[in-house]
Amino acid sequence: MYTGGVHGMSTVTSYNFDLIKGVELQLSDVAKTSTARGKIKKYAITDLKNRAARGEMIFPEYLDEITIDNERPFYFTGSGIAIKFFEYEVAPYAAGMPEVKVPNKIFR
Repeated sequence: MYTGGVHGMSTVTSYNFDLIKGVELQLSDVAKTSTARGKIKKYAITDLKNRAARGEMIFPEYLDEITIDNERPFYFTGSGIAIKFFEYEVAPYAAGMPEVKVPNKIFR
């Protein structure tokens, strides 16, 4: 989508399904409690801060403001989930749409 300025804005939408039940899964179906989602947020913040410390293009001053809820795009990996962040949310446009891979043991 082009909204003016130097470049357009991208978005991502994820669709995750329980193929046995035939229902779409939300993040709250995977990380069932607010405590579990809080652990995902803490893990993501730590991972992104570590990336910033290594010189990656991350905005560490904005990380405490991220939300981990049913609006957050995610997908399943072999060992957990990957959560996506939008352009400018945690990094500059040039960094793309960062993601953090969160192992199951963090939120289960």
